[in-house]
Parts: sequence; C-alpha cells; structure tokens
Amino acid sequence: MRAHEARLARPARGGALVALAAFLSTTACAPESASSSDAACAAPVVEVSVSSVQPGDELTVSGGGFTGGCADASTVESGAILPTEDVTTSSGITVRWVQPGAATVDLATVDADASGAWTVTVTVPPDAVEGEAAVRADPAEDAVMTVVHP
Repeated sequence: MRAHEARLARPARGGALVALAAFLSTTACAPESASSSDAACAAPVVEVSVSSVQPGDELTVSGGGFTGGCADASTVESGAILPTEDVTTSSGITVRWVQPGAATVDLATVDADASGAWTVTVTVPPDAVEGEAAVRADPAEDAVMTVVHP
C-alpha cells in the first residue's frame, strides 16, 4: 500500500464517535424498514383484552404510543445528545367498532396520558354480527377479534 492510500484509509480522530452518535440518534427505535424521513418512534398500537366476544359483552381496549413528536429523535450538539422534537400526547382519540358489512360504531373518545397510553372499557354493540370484527383507533392498526353468538 502506498503512503497516500494509508492516509485515506485511516479515519479522522473522533470521526468514528461522531458517526456512531449520529447513527444511534436516527435509529434508536426505528423499524428496520424506516427511511430517514420516517419518524424514529414506534407506531401507535391498539390491543383488546380477549380474542372472542358476544354482542353486549364489555371489552377492555388499550392503546400505546399515541404521541406527537418523538423523544427518540435527537441530535448531537457539543458532545451532548439532545432531543430534536417536543413530545405531546394525543387527545380526542375516537375508538370505533368496525365489521365488514355493518355500520361503524363510535364506542368512546379517550385522551392519552403523558406516556401516550390509554385504556377504556367499551360495550360490544348489541347488533354485532357473527364473524371477524375490529376495534380501531387511528392511526394504529386495528385490534381484531371474533364475534360469536350464544
């Protein structure tokens, strides 16, 4: 190897540390498929307490990640990692009952707590039809369950 090639191959002092900090600040919670324009935080989620229900049953629905901004998005400034976005919680989240071939029903409206989480108990609509159903709270993916009749 020639002398000038060795100099080009050697990283500048401190450059690796800055590159590592920049990499970590953009990928801390990012999904593997996220691009640099995607938010670094995980997407909101909705969960239900059971996998099957009957019309009129009570159902506990929980959500998480309902925030605006991202505490994981950060930048390195003077050697310190600083958040680049303010995090706010979502309010007025509409929880809906969704079934193919049936009317969508608003079940509740909730506000997320400081961590972006919420929980509510709702009643399965009395006219819920047998088969697959979902609880929806945008922008999260639906929480799916099965409606059975006695």
